[in-house]
Amino acid sequence: MDINNAFLHGDLDEKVYLRLPLGYSSQRQGVVCRLGVSLYWLRQALHNWYAKLAESMRHYGFRQFGADHLLFIFNRDNIFLANLVYVDDIVVVFPRGSPYLLAISKAVLKVAESGQLLQLENSMISSNKCASPKPDDGASLGIGSFWGLFVVTGGTSTISLVLFLFRRAQDEWFQHHSTEQQRHNTMEDERGMFAPDLEYARH
Repeated sequence: MDINNAFLHGDLDEKVYLRLPLGYSSQRQGVVCRLGVSLYWLRQALHNWYAKLAESMRHYGFRQFGADHLLFIFNRDNIFLANLVYVDDIVVVFPRGSPYLLAISKAVLKVAESGQLLQLENSMISSNKCASPKPDDGASLGIGSFWGLFVVTGGTSTISLVLFLFRRAQDEWFQHHSTEQQRHNTMEDERGMFAPDLEYARH
């Protein structure tokens, strides 16, 4: 269930003042307005909404699960209900055929439902049998669905391989060239060391 304007349901305990919105003016200087309810962009909006929701859940007999405070459980007189909260969405879990199905879907705050969810609710209320899945080949995924991904991945891999081979060849050439240069320099040094002896031997 998606709660309409969830953060506006939270109680604003502290005083929050704002500049006058565009389009409003005052004859007096320095006039501000005070927020009466929590708004979405307030830092404490989520906390205020959650505090209000938790208080309401406890009022109706739910208890918070110890390992996850976003899970509220009601288990009394063979009645089991579980509410899992995620920001402004609530997942309600209860046994099939529960007498609370209709009441929960219509009475827990104001719920914005899509046609699909309403259709699912109607099928759950009217029938005790699970509907068989309908094959929908048009919406199924196949190899052809990912051709763009294959092209991008293949192109990127090929470019990476070419760059790697080029860099490796460049490193090997540099290493070979450095070795040859070092050998040449060593030979020149040795020739320079023996040059005076050769000159002396000639004379």
